[in-house]
Amino acid sequence: MGVIDVPFSVSGLVAIPFHILSDTDLRQILEWRNDDRIRRWMDNGEIIPWTTHRDFSRRLSDANDRVYLRVDLGGDASIGVINLTDIDIRTKRAELGLYRVPETEVLGVGDKLMLVIHALSYHLGLRRLSLRVYDSNARAIKLYCRNGYAERSRHGKHLLMERDLRIGDARQDAHRS
Repeated sequence: MGVIDVPFSVSGLVAIPFHILSDTDLRQILEWRNDDRIRRWMDNGEIIPWTTHRDFSRRLSDANDRVYLRVDLGGDASIGVINLTDIDIRTKRAELGLYRVPETEVLGVGDKLMLVIHALSYHLGLRRLSLRVYDSNARAIKLYCRNGYAERSRHGKHLLMERDLRIGDARQDAHRS
């Protein structure tokens, strides 16, 4: 059983685990992921083949240390993908990742994706989230700082950023959406 096996909703946003999506939906996600505008910010900047993506997505149904979800706005349009990896329930920590649908025109997509990540993290009982971001990705760094993340260290071209999650923050995050 995966970390999340059913869609997760918050503030009109619906996050759907990869492993319950159809092949058509997974192909769409792969197209976004392989888009140059997204891929250039990934640690693995290579084009991912369909079979690799499909098999990875299906294996998530058995994973208890990671979850990947497509986020939809009101069930109408997909706006992005979020993930929590290295989930450790004992230490209440995880690493997050996200990317927006390249062609979306929805405003505030990054903040919406962060809202879902934070709500899911609270649901899972997590207390600290971390992320790695290229130091040249000024737009993403601004998003993370706006959402309470602070730089902890630098590793090559990456910044490590972290946020402590507190009970009061969930309500504060929800009011920003």
